[in-house]
Amino acid sequence: MKTSGSEPPPQPTRTQLIAENTKLRREIDHRVRNSLQVVASLVDVTARSATEPSALAVLDILRARISAMIAVYRTLDDVPHRASVNMGDTLRDLVDQVADSRPTGTPRNEAQINAENIILPLDDAMPVALMVIEVLLATALQADANSTGPTATVALTREGDDALLRIHLVNATGDALMPLLTHHAQEMIEALARQLGGPLIVDNDEGVSRTVEVRFPVRNLARTHE
Repeated sequence: MKTSGSEPPPQPTRTQLIAENTKLRREIDHRVRNSLQVVASLVDVTARSATEPSALAVLDILRARISAMIAVYRTLDDVPHRASVNMGDTLRDLVDQVADSRPTGTPRNEAQINAENIILPLDDAMPVALMVIEVLLATALQADANSTGPTATVALTREGDDALLRIHLVNATGDALMPLLTHHAQEMIEALARQLGGPLIVDNDEGVSRTVEVRFPVRNLARTHE
């Protein structure tokens, strides 16, 4: 026989469960971002004591990759359900990160972002962001220090149930060849394309321009509404 003091506590409502889940996600994202910022600071400290150009180049790439991940998590602060990322805002942030992370003496990439109101789930946003960082930074590291650097158009569009990421780079002056991606950079973007689940196309037009393109299926891709 039940007594009045043994009644089970009331069950939380669906709204309360969603609110609690959102709070937990926000706390996890905050801790992940803080951890990444600590790692970025450690890379900066290491870079200040490094003298070998090859070591500095590796640290610059590592710093840019970490910055890309931080930028993705930063955009989550304005997303109520913590599951999707506004890629227009994120890609613009990433281009600035590449400019700030490039080694002294390398040209600045000028980039135009075409990803307005494109939303990606977090699992797709991260490899897309890292791919953009990898291509832009690899190009900056190889470009002629006396040039103005390549101009880039980064486009992310919706095509049915797929998303298409296209990074197109053109020599600003036309008087120097566009360097090919290094073997390491090529391996990295191929791995990221496999993670997205789509084919990768890399085209180098006689050193005048370069296009990196990947089409991938997206489970939840939508346009935001103002």
